[in-house]
Amino acid sequence: MDLDNFRSILDSASVDVWTLIDAALTVASVDYADEFKRRRDGIAERLYKSASASSPCRNGVQNNNTKIEKLLEEELNPHGVLFDDENKNKNNNILEIKKQLECPNQSEDTLVELLHNLDHIDITYEALEGTDIGRHVNKLRKHSSNDVRRLVKLLIRFWKHSMILF
Repeated sequence: MDLDNFRSILDSASVDVWTLIDAALTVASVDYADEFKRRRDGIAERLYKSASASSPCRNGVQNNNTKIEKLLEEELNPHGVLFDDENKNKNNNILEIKKQLECPNQSEDTLVELLHNLDHIDITYEALEGTDIGRHVNKLRKHSSNDVRRLVKLLIRFWKHSMILF
């Protein structure tokens, strides 16, 4: 959708952009909970990118005021340190699973449980990259167990799909 078209829709509907965003987030979280959960990290990354990028404003004036950028960042991350703690906990869980995957001769049941645990963690691109968990999971693609291979394939496919969305 063209930005000018979007602006004209907002003007004709007599709705400001912030009300629309709030309503869209509410509808997405209620009506499309699973997809919203999968996409939220990508949405947050896009918000942070747009807040920190010094791109021209609508009126063509360059915004490089660090105080405004800091306020925007605080507004986009209202949880402050709690948000970082949540990511640290996720990364710690991922690193613990990675450590267990590194142990040789794990039983099939243990590997299946570890892969299921990974599946229940919302992993961001940064977490995949920072923890290097993808490389360790990928090594299990040639495991002798059909269940392990199947779970690895599904997990990697899900990660690739969720990273492509944003």
